[in-house]
Amino acid sequence: MTYEKRLLHPVFDRLEQMRVKSEAEAAERQNRIYETLPEIAEIDFALQSAMLEVAKHAFQNGISATVPLAKLREENLALQKRRAEILQNAGYPADYTEQKYQCNACRDTGYIGQTLCACVDRMYREALVSELSESVGVGVSGFSSFRLDLYSDLKFGGATSPREQMAEVLEFCKNYAGHFSKKSPNLLIVGDTGSGKTLISACIAHEVVRSGASVVFDTAFRTFSRFEADRFGRAEEEDGSTRRYYESDLLVIDGLGGEVITQYSTAQLGDLIAQRELREKPTIINTALSAEEFRLKYKKPLAARIEGGFVRVPMFGQDNRGK
Repeated sequence: MTYEKRLLHPVFDRLEQMRVKSEAEAAERQNRIYETLPEIAEIDFALQSAMLEVAKHAFQNGISATVPLAKLREENLALQKRRAEILQNAGYPADYTEQKYQCNACRDTGYIGQTLCACVDRMYREALVSELSESVGVGVSGFSSFRLDLYSDLKFGGATSPREQMAEVLEFCKNYAGHFSKKSPNLLIVGDTGSGKTLISACIAHEVVRSGASVVFDTAFRTFSRFEADRFGRAEEEDGSTRRYYESDLLVIDGLGGEVITQYSTAQLGDLIAQRELREKPTIINTALSAEEFRLKYKKPLAARIEGGFVRVPMFGQDNRGK
């Protein structure tokens, strides 16, 4: 999995904050115990002195003289046992003064040796999901958010109802998200306003994020506004950089046709699609434009490229917004 620095840095900041907090809490517990159980302080001092003696002995004699070290170890074990007994007799757990970590595997450092800890991966994915929900503008919890009951089960002169048609679309999208890879096809999700294009796109993105892939979900308007800002040097590195649109495992452009369409934005869209195809990075576009409107708004080569290079996913039914 590729980790973006802008999301990874806050994860390590959070781990450091947890580590500093746990250190302070452990020190507070230790001071409390030293005041109420002074013998613990004496034992800790003796253990520290023993550790210094071991280090001194190893430095002076190497590891050949084992008898003194064995004696020191016996003394240390006896002190540790006595320490635990005092704490437990006073009603405290034996490890009361020890530092408590959120992740015992890495001790809140984020690393086990040279490898990122699983806790970093978990928090990073949580950050991706949070960013996705913020980008969509609504909380998204996967395909359970998508309600088929909002679609009519009446058959208006056809063999199937909108609900039955959408059940097939939903199953297709679930399968797409569940088997997402760099070989997954591009999708063009089309339908009237309020038919659920944004929500179904967000559901796919949510499931892909949970699999560990990186996803950028943005409206067409914000996407090309950021390209404009980047072009004229107005973008901030963390917020406006357009590299993410090229590098993410999955890019979702929401509401294509809602942006200010210019010669530059059209050229940028064509380049973005072409570059992502070269990198084998799938793209999902959703739009309320009909095929005719699409061809009128965008240049013929670009329209043909999208129509020929994207799997068309039609949405059915009436406007479900607010339901």
